[in-house]
Amino acid sequence: MPNQPSTFDAICATIADAAKTVKGRDPAITGYRFLYSARETFTKNNGLMLAGLNPGNEADLSDRNYASDGRNAYRTEAWTGKRFQPEMVRFMTELFGELDVTQQDLEKCFDQTLTSNWIPFRAGRFSKLCPETQAELRRFATQLWTWALPETGVRAIICCGQECYDGFAAVRRSDDRFSDLTLAQITHASSASWDLESNLRRAIGILENAAFTLSVH
Repeated sequence: MPNQPSTFDAICATIADAAKTVKGRDPAITGYRFLYSARETFTKNNGLMLAGLNPGNEADLSDRNYASDGRNAYRTEAWTGKRFQPEMVRFMTELFGELDVTQQDLEKCFDQTLTSNWIPFRAGRFSKLCPETQAELRRFATQLWTWALPETGVRAIICCGQECYDGFAAVRRSDDRFSDLTLAQITHASSASWDLESNLRRAIGILENAAFTLSVH
């Protein structure tokens, strides 16, 4: 009997197939990207997930499922936005320090953080998509993460922005398996209202209140 595809491979195939459909309906959707971390982080991570809303304008706009070099893309890739990426690296580095990660383990901890988006389909700005496309992508994301989250073992998610937080909060409410999942919402780092210190204090407060600890290995 041939080897059966893993859950990860099945998820990636589902995303790729759906991307063809949504691109055909709305040319504002230009592709997809699933993980910004290594493939291994899907099931072997430090218990924390970092989630944006959807893939945007990066230097490499190719479709891909994970960071192939084993490192977190937030640390290593070149993106066109001048603010979001460096601010998020600063935020996560300080967050890890607050969670007692040693200086020598900071990069390893970042690379072991499952990193993705609420919606895997690439678009310049989600809010500019037509309402029908937005609704379709939200439905897909809800089904995707209801399927994927139990496989990951993550215990907490840092959600960038309201839309991302609302999506994962809806998944958490809909299924008792996620009742212990901790969600911490931060402002999107590219917004005018971004303030690193206030967002850091908010996230740390939520994680500490949940007694969350990282599992760096």
